[in-house]
Amino acid sequence: MFLARNRPDIVYVSTLSIPWWPIIARVAGCRVLVHIHEAEGHVRPIIRHLLALPLLFSSDLIANSRYTVKVLSQSLPRTAARAQVVYNGVAGPASVTPPRAELSDPVRLIYFGRISHRKGVDVAIDAVAELKRRGRVARLDVVGAVFGGNEDYAQGLTDRIRRRGLQDSVRMVGFREDVWASLDDADIVLIPARLDESFGNTVVEAMLAARPAVVSAMPGLLEAGNGFGSVHFVEPDDVGQLASAIEVIVDDWSRWSGLAVQDRLRAREHHAPSRYRDEVVASIAESREP
Repeated sequence: MFLARNRPDIVYVSTLSIPWWPIIARVAGCRVLVHIHEAEGHVRPIIRHLLALPLLFSSDLIANSRYTVKVLSQSLPRTAARAQVVYNGVAGPASVTPPRAELSDPVRLIYFGRISHRKGVDVAIDAVAELKRRGRVARLDVVGAVFGGNEDYAQGLTDRIRRRGLQDSVRMVGFREDVWASLDDADIVLIPARLDESFGNTVVEAMLAARPAVVSAMPGLLEAGNGFGSVHFVEPDDVGQLASAIEVIVDDWSRWSGLAVQDRLRAREHHAPSRYRDEVVASIAESREP
C-alpha cells in the first residue's frame, strides 16, 4: 500500500468525513495529524461519539474553532484537550467597492451559500415580507446552489416567494463562481442559519467585502464574528428579530458601514491565508517530534 511503500513522517488528514485514514495511517506506523472542521453539536450524542472515534488514532489535532473543540470534548475529552485551534484562512477579493454612502430604496440584502433548510434561507425571505409589512422597501438576492437532496426545499422557496407576493423583491440568482461581485452590489449580508456550524466562513467573507452582516447567534458563527463591530447577532429562526436588525443597520447606516470598512482590515489580517498556512505548517513540524 502507499503508506507502507513511502513511509511518510506524518500523515495530515483534513476531514473526519473519511474516517478510516487516521486508522490506516496509525496502523502503518505513521504519526497522524488530524485537522477537524466538523462540529455537529445538534446530532444525538451516540452519533457524535461514533463520528469522533477515529480521532483516538491521531497523534495530534488541529481544530478550526474553539466550538469544534467543545463539541469534541463532549465525546472524547482527553483527545479534545490535545487540540490546537487554528482559525480558517479566508481569501478575500482583490478590491472592494465601498458601501454606499447613503442608502436609497430598496435596501439591498444578500444571502449567499448553500440552499438548504439548515441555512435558514426561508427565514431571510420571510424577513423581506416582514419588512414590506412594516413599510420598508428591500430587495434580497439569494446566491447559491442546491445540493443533492434539497431540491424540494428549493422549490418550496420559489413557492414561498410567490405566495408572499415577493416576486419583485426576492431574486433566486443561483450559483455564482465569483460571489464578490454580488457582495459589491449588496448593502447588508444575511446569515440566518438555524443549525450550528463549526465556524462561520461566510461571516468572515461578509467582513472581507466590507458589508455589515446580520447573523444567527449560533456558536461557530458567534466565534467568527466575535470582536467585530459590523456583525449584528439575532436569535435563529426569528423573522421579527432579523427584520428589526436590518432596520437598526439601515437607520444608522453611516455608523454600520463605517464599522464594516474597519472590520475588513482586521479580518484580512486575522484570516490571512498566509497566516493560516504558517500556523498549519508549524503544527505539522511540531507533530513530527516524537
